[in-house]
Amino acid sequence: MGNLLAFKISYIYHMKKFLYILILCSLFFSCNNNKTLTDVLNKSEFTNSEKQDIIKMVEFFESKIVSSEANFKKDYEAFVKSVYQNGYEVILNIIDINKQRNLIKSISDSTFNEIWYKSKSRAYISYSGVKFEEPIPYESLSVNTQGKYVRFLQNLSKNNNKIEHYTNAVLNSGDFPLFQYAFNLMFDSYGNASGDISNGELRIIFALELLTINENTNRHISLGE
Repeated sequence: MGNLLAFKISYIYHMKKFLYILILCSLFFSCNNNKTLTDVLNKSEFTNSEKQDIIKMVEFFESKIVSSEANFKKDYEAFVKSVYQNGYEVILNIIDINKQRNLIKSISDSTFNEIWYKSKSRAYISYSGVKFEEPIPYESLSVNTQGKYVRFLQNLSKNNNKIEHYTNAVLNSGDFPLFQYAFNLMFDSYGNASGDISNGELRIIFALELLTINENTNRHISLGE
């Protein structure tokens, strides 16, 4: 009986110790990811409050596509590959636009304006491909090529040829380019992973581009048939 009691006490002690280590590891990885983002953003012109806004957007995006810290790389790569292969409906089905819009409303005007501007466009066909009788004017989000975000990309380009190629595409188009350019940051021409998504630079680029795609696609859909 005494041996059984000693075993139970030992078992409970080691289980508590194991859970404590798990919690510490979880906190470590979470802080490590935030630190990576902070380190990258510290090389930018963004103010401290703007940096926190960007981190908040990245974390929101990642909370929708990553199931756990242990699956971070696998889930992230699978999501990006799925968007590339299956289209923007993948984003629409995973990221609730109303929750995203509430998030964007919570960031400062300065953060918003250093990343985006509201451009006026005309839609000639619906999202599903039906031609409108008359063009429909609407607003969409475009990259502010004069803002801190693009200068941030240009700074990253100095040490990364892939990001340089992506940034040039942004500047040449005056907007986020075809998703192929972002896809190439993470995958090679054979579809094999070639970029480290744990790198804060890529996490920021993908989050902001895909949140923009989600907003603009939902705006296009709202125009009807």
